[in-house]
Amino acid sequence: MEYRALNVARLKREKAEWFQRTYDPEKARIIRAKNMPRHVEYCRRTIYKAYKREYDKSYRAQQDYGDFWEAGMLLIELDNEIAQRATKEELALAKGTVNKAQTRRREYESILKR
Repeated sequence: MEYRALNVARLKREKAEWFQRTYDPEKARIIRAKNMPRHVEYCRRTIYKAYKREYDKSYRAQQDYGDFWEAGMLLIELDNEIAQRATKEELALAKGTVNKAQTRRREYESILKR
């Protein structure tokens, strides 16, 4: 263990060189193809999906909000809760899509009056 601790950089370099010499892409492709069905089944598990959903939420929040990612996650959850509780009419009003034809006619008439 002491030897490895003292020679970390050299060992890492030697292992990388060995990998470059011995790596066979065709063999690696065959091994990956053999393991793929097992991996696909693992990804279909409900436990994995739940974990991945939470992981992706936190990852996106960290990318978008930086150091304030936890507050960003709470903000997203709050927005989702508000959207679930709001009625269709309230959402349409917030987006400005209630009576679009009437709104367009009024805007057009106001332009003509200028």
